[in-house]
Amino acid sequence: MRPSVAIVDHLDGGHHPSYLRLWQHSLEAHGFNAYIVSPELVKGVPTDRTHLIPQVRLRVLAADTGQLAAVRLWQETNRWISDLEKAHGLQVESLAFPYGNPWILNNIPYWMLDRVNSRPWIGLLFNCPKTMLRRAHWFGLSGIASRRAAAVAAFEGLSGLDNWPASLSAGPLIHMPDVAEPMSATSADRAKVLHAEWKSASGNRPLIACVGRITRRKNVVSLLRAIDSWAGPDRPFVLLAGECAEFDLGDQAKFIRDWFRNPSHGRAQWGRIDDDEFDSYVSAVNMVWACYSNFDGSSNMIAKAALCESCVLVNPFGAAAAVAQKCAHVEVAEANDDDGLRRSIQKCIERSSKVSKDEFKRLQERFGVTALHNAIKPLTSALLRSCGRT
Repeated sequence: MRPSVAIVDHLDGGHHPSYLRLWQHSLEAHGFNAYIVSPELVKGVPTDRTHLIPQVRLRVLAADTGQLAAVRLWQETNRWISDLEKAHGLQVESLAFPYGNPWILNNIPYWMLDRVNSRPWIGLLFNCPKTMLRRAHWFGLSGIASRRAAAVAAFEGLSGLDNWPASLSAGPLIHMPDVAEPMSATSADRAKVLHAEWKSASGNRPLIACVGRITRRKNVVSLLRAIDSWAGPDRPFVLLAGECAEFDLGDQAKFIRDWFRNPSHGRAQWGRIDDDEFDSYVSAVNMVWACYSNFDGSSNMIAKAALCESCVLVNPFGAAAAVAQKCAHVEVAEANDDDGLRRSIQKCIERSSKVSKDEFKRLQERFGVTALHNAIKPLTSALLRSCGRT
């Protein structure tokens, strides 16, 4: 009989549903009965493979890095797994965390974690803050050292785990590529319509998209100020789409809304957008903005842009900058000042006309679903061993 695994995530926005879907399909293909535990149903995953959890409660716990909150997060997770077992009449043998940071990089000793959780698990780190890793190394305050950790993965380009002592890890530490799902035919058709519409509205100017939940971390104000310093007919036309996080943005929200009131600047579509809309925006433009503030992890935008055949501008540090060296569709920003960003944006727009179809095809193989299926194999093999199935 196939072992059962619960795939847990506390977030339902951005690329989190996509990762839940991809991990569910890959774990099923690698020999598990995989169930998703999340706040919302995931498109493409049967409802009998999904268990819904209260969103606000888990989000509050996962955002708190205190020891008590970390213990309670694991305790709450155990309760939801118990509810899943009762609802489906099964025994969950193991856990998987596609967004593992709240469960893995926390402030509780690994031995305490092993007391509150008895199931083997695997997890993926989106970023590896150096201060947290140092604390984890010195004082054992990390799930990486848990005896229940069958394997821990981090995105390619994240160097934080490179010097982690193997003696402090129960399982292997693995680097994985960030991946994205292919664009649907509906998205591709919609992208063509949007591209023609925006080119007409802008007077055939270059197109830039900033897509997803608009938070302070997205660094949108820096983009808009760089565009404000631009003169001439080649000044880019900016397309923004996503939910506006008013509380997080503070006074930046008014600046952004006021900026888009001038129709010559671009277009803003406020509100949550679905996967197809997201892909349409990314595919319809010359450049996607991913030069985020104080963010050294992976935003998934390099992978998404590759699958949608667009170029992307990223930070000059962290995982994105490391991966960019091997990707023809990625431009690394020179600096965060207006002049440096303007030069970088210009280079990225020019780059968009130089990447060939063949190059995008190679990029899509690197960042596509098959890449995840292959990369996740060491994780699933380790988890099967921990379940006593190999």
